[in-house]
Amino acid sequence: MKKLLFSLLAATVFFAACSKDDEKTPDPTPVNGLTYNGEFLATPYSNIVHEDLLGRQINFTNINFFGKDSNYTGNATIFGISFDTTEIIYNSTYTYKSNNSEDFNKAKNFSYIYGYYQQPMVNGELTEEAEDHRLNTIDSGFITINKNEKTFDIVYALYFKDNITVKGQFKDTVYIAPPSM
Repeated sequence: MKKLLFSLLAATVFFAACSKDDEKTPDPTPVNGLTYNGEFLATPYSNIVHEDLLGRQINFTNINFFGKDSNYTGNATIFGISFDTTEIIYNSTYTYKSNNSEDFNKAKNFSYIYGYYQQPMVNGELTEEAEDHRLNTIDSGFITINKNEKTFDIVYALYFKDNITVKGQFKDTVYIAPPSM
């Protein structure tokens, strides 16, 4: 009888432990990566560059364009978000809006996005084939850029035409390129 009770107790503990594991839900998007229509891809690099004297751009990539991989050959994923301002305001959220809109506000909106999802590069340059498959038909989206000392915590969701969705997060230091003249 004692063996039967012990066996029942052991079985109860086992099934209770299994059901606890089943209740755990994975994080929807791991840090420093993006999902492209549900498929995850690591983007461990981010940089902020000047587009020209009037704008900034923040990029998320799977290769380090400002490091040893600057002459990379292979498939690259690059998503760049363009801001019509010389300084990005940290600890704020920007939403997509065409810069031709009457209520466009460069302190609250970004105006342009481009994306290359696993597109071919040769010697650090996107090929003509990549240009043909560029994502730039955004309908809506947002980016929240938080910064604490040297660490950025960036979350974004971008919704393109043709039902393409890109969601990502980056939490690390960001390379900030000096302005080019």
